[in-house]
Amino acid sequence: MTASKHFNIFVFILSVLIFHSCGKAERSELSDYKFIATINDVIYIDQMTSLLPPDAQRSPYISHERYNNQEYLIFSTSVQIQNDIVKGNNYYIRFKIPLNSEIILNKPYQFKPIQGMETLEGYDNIIYLEGNKQFASISSSNYNINMSSYGDGTVTLSEYNVKEQRVKGKIELSFPSLRNNKQEDIKVQGEFVCWLDLGF
Repeated sequence: MTASKHFNIFVFILSVLIFHSCGKAERSELSDYKFIATINDVIYIDQMTSLLPPDAQRSPYISHERYNNQEYLIFSTSVQIQNDIVKGNNYYIRFKIPLNSEIILNKPYQFKPIQGMETLEGYDNIIYLEGNKQFASISSSNYNINMSSYGDGTVTLSEYNVKEQRVKGKIELSFPSLRNNKQEDIKVQGEFVCWLDLGF
């Protein structure tokens, strides 16, 4: 075998090793915290990189907070179409659960919107509806949902780990939406693994 063939084989093996290690590095840069959902049969995802600047807000995000002796779980995520090059086709999904007892695993928490207030515009209206109540909402500036829609459905927590600051669960929600002068419900099914922020 000639020297040039040895060199070509060496370059080929080196290229394969570099490519393989780069692929592993790119995968390892993504955070373990993520939310993957099917929204009206399209896959959406929220997954950030592992390394974030100081004071950067993680997403998806869940916090355990206390206001006026009442405890809440508050979830927030911004999802975009999986493998979307454009970046910007986002839905913003939130839910809030007042905790009146210990956190219950593997049992659904139910959401129901207030009759006649399934869609709201205006900051004051949204604050009034959300208040201290249990809710699930969706909004988007990209899909002509310039208001918050409040839906029904469930969230089920499968893990709530204070020591590791991690929460896992799944959601099944349906939101009313008026698009092109036609009522089209937005159906969301998803699973999340979130960093837990203990706000107290």
